[in-house]
Amino acid sequence: MAKQYFRIDGADSTSGQETYLVLRAESKPHAERLARKQGILVSSVRIAKPTDWESADTTTDVAEPAPAPGDGDISSEPAPDIPAREPALRPMDPAPAIPTPSQMSEPTGSSAAAILLSFIGAALVLGGVLALSLALWPDDTVRNELQQVDFRLHELSQTILGSMLVLGGLLIFVLAAVLVSTRSRRGR
Repeated sequence: MAKQYFRIDGADSTSGQETYLVLRAESKPHAERLARKQGILVSSVRIAKPTDWESADTTTDVAEPAPAPGDGDISSEPAPDIPAREPALRPMDPAPAIPTPSQMSEPTGSSAAAILLSFIGAALVLGGVLALSLALWPDDTVRNELQQVDFRLHELSQTILGSMLVLGGLLIFVLAAVLVSTRSRRGR
């Protein structure tokens, strides 16, 4: 299919300024795709007229460069009603760099495990502090000897339970820190 010149009206996607460009394409949808690749938000596409080049502002015109002879283009000359001069090219923004897999930070099993272990450690420390505070809460109730021994044993068991929960939570925090540090060493 022979290429034609199309005028694409729209706005610059970065600045929002209204602009148009004239370029050579196979069809209207192809011209619209080329304009979007050059950063234009397209509002209309039509076949270009000679007056489109005459009224062109060289700072806002964008054109696809004419194909070099032998590029597979059947006609290397412009259409008869189109002037031979090409509008000035607008510099395009460079394409954003695609990060390599080593630059991407994906959550791995070790980081997910470290987060999970941190939550478990926090829950154990919180439970241990709660058990210790209940064990050490002052109680001035009058009791006989047997009740007093039972109460003291109960306080002792709560104190041991709370201490073990706090200690277990701290050990799990250490394990999570080891996982994070080994992951960071492997990443370097």
